[in-house]
Amino acid sequence: MLTRDVITISVASLCLVLANCGVNPATSVASKDRSAALTTGSARPQFRTVELATLAHSWISDWTVIGAKTEPTYVEHVRISRRGDRFTLDADALGEQFGRTELSVDDRGRIAVRACPRSARCDVRPTGFLATVQVLAAARRGQLAGRAPVLRYAGRSVACVPADLLWGKAPMTDATVSTMDLHEVLDPCLDILTGAVLAQRSRHDGSFAGPTLDEGTLIVCDLTTRADQRNSGSCPQAGSR
Repeated sequence: MLTRDVITISVASLCLVLANCGVNPATSVASKDRSAALTTGSARPQFRTVELATLAHSWISDWTVIGAKTEPTYVEHVRISRRGDRFTLDADALGEQFGRTELSVDDRGRIAVRACPRSARCDVRPTGFLATVQVLAAARRGQLAGRAPVLRYAGRSVACVPADLLWGKAPMTDATVSTMDLHEVLDPCLDILTGAVLAQRSRHDGSFAGPTLDEGTLIVCDLTTRADQRNSGSCPQAGSR
């Protein structure tokens, strides 16, 4: 049986996985976009960039992403999925299930909550591993303007979307922080081919932090095109969740 201390750790970890905690915060496309990176925060090396609206509309695949997130005293197991316009997040640690979060987005960019764990708030604009929903919603409303730098993470190309473009102000890494500076800004990094969130990039130093899957554990399963699929033997069948 888990102790109260373990449960406390797990609830706090759930906040980090969801990255909301009450805060309101295709390949061909990428190859043509090689202009200078959008400047965000302090001076950075120049990256090729991608036009966000075009990229978001190219994401048509169903997919499942499986990975782990290592904490100082335990490991979280994370599973993110897309099936049509529905997105789910499941996580567990130390044998305890955090519960499922499920969101949907319609053709007009309206987001609906289909399932939410008791310990989380899901009636805010989605961030963390579910930031894909916010990106698609903005694109379908015609409100996703701008470009994002393209980097490499776990051997895959990811577009790290400036959080300012999604939430007006960048979400914080700690819901208790009331003032904003570059140390708290995390830009979600989405897989170029599928749109799945694989990592978050710190605006302060360019490192990958926060809700980020460990590179060595990451499996990306494109269930529609099967393009650039790694470890396909570990992937679920197209009809499964």
